[in-house]
Amino acid sequence: MYLETNHVLDVQLVQSNEVKNSNAMELEGLKLGLRNLATNHMKVTDLTTDRHVQVRKFMREEMENICHWFDSPWKNKLLTLWKKKGCEAVGNWAQSIANHLYYCAASSEGNGDLVVAKWLSIGNHVVNRHDGHGDLFPRCLHGPIDRNKKWIKAGSKAHKELLLITERKRFVADIRMLSPTEQTSALEAQHKVVCQFAPKFLSFSYAAMKQRLHLAALHSVANANHKQAETRQGEKRYRLSYPKYKAGHHVVKAVKENCTYGYVDELMAELIRMKEEYKSDANARAASGNILFSPPPLSSSANRILKSEAVQNHRSRFN
Repeated sequence: MYLETNHVLDVQLVQSNEVKNSNAMELEGLKLGLRNLATNHMKVTDLTTDRHVQVRKFMREEMENICHWFDSPWKNKLLTLWKKKGCEAVGNWAQSIANHLYYCAASSEGNGDLVVAKWLSIGNHVVNRHDGHGDLFPRCLHGPIDRNKKWIKAGSKAHKELLLITERKRFVADIRMLSPTEQTSALEAQHKVVCQFAPKFLSFSYAAMKQRLHLAALHSVANANHKQAETRQGEKRYRLSYPKYKAGHHVVKAVKENCTYGYVDELMAELIRMKEEYKSDANARAASGNILFSPPPLSSSANRILKSEAVQNHRSRFN
C-alpha cells in the first residue's frame, strides 16, 4: 500500500504449504510483492512494516537499497504495567508516553540517534526533571506545565518498572528505526475491508480467497479519497469511539461520506466483454494462464484412510 494516498499497489496470497512453515508466510508475501512491483517498473525507496524478525533480516541483508522503517509499537505493556501493585501512577502517563513516541519519530527526520535520545528523556520527564537528558537532546522543549500534574516519584517501584520497559535494549533498537512520516494504520484499516469481503468465520478456496482480496483492493482504491461528511449546515461531522487500548478514554474520528461502488459496473462490463470474446468458460480459463493458479489444498498432505476404517476406529471421549 502506498501510504501517502492509501492506494493498494499489490495483493499477494500465500498458503502455508507453499513455504516451509506458517511463520514464513509473511516474509514470502513481502518478497512476492516487491518482486511484482519491480517487474512493473515501480521503484520502492521506503518501506514501513511491523517489527517482524524475518522481515527485518531480509530487508537488512538483501534490500539495502530500501530504507526500512518500523511502525510505532503499541502501548500494551504500559497498559498492563499500571495494573501492578505500586505502579498505579503509570496509568496517568500511558497516553502521554504513547504520544511522545510518535513525537520522537515525527520530529527527528529519520535520525535514529536523535529519536532514541528524545525517547529516553521520558524517564526524567515523568519525575519532573526536564534537563540533563544528554548531548543530542539536553532538555525538554515543552512550555509551562500544569502545577497539578501528577508526577511519578523518582526511584519508586512505578518509576523503576517504567524504565525497565522504556529502556529495554531490544525496544530501544526498534525505536531507532521508527518511521518519521507514515504509519501502518491505513493498512490495518484495509485488513478490516478484507474481512468484509472474506469473513474469517467462513472458509474459501484459494481461488475464491484471491478474488475476494482483489475485490477488497478495488473497493479501497475506489474509496481512498472520499471526503469527510458534512451536516446540512456545512459543518464537518465527527463521532466518538472508546477503543479498548484507550483504557476508557475516547477518540475523535471523522465521519466519511458513504462509499461508492462504481467499480462494480466496470467489472460487469468487463465480464460481458470477456463473455462475448471467449464464448465459453473453458476458453476464458485457457486464456487466463497463471491468473487462476492454485497450490494444492492443505488437505492434500493428509494421510488418507478409508472412511469405513476411520468409523470403525472412532472412539468418543464421552463413551
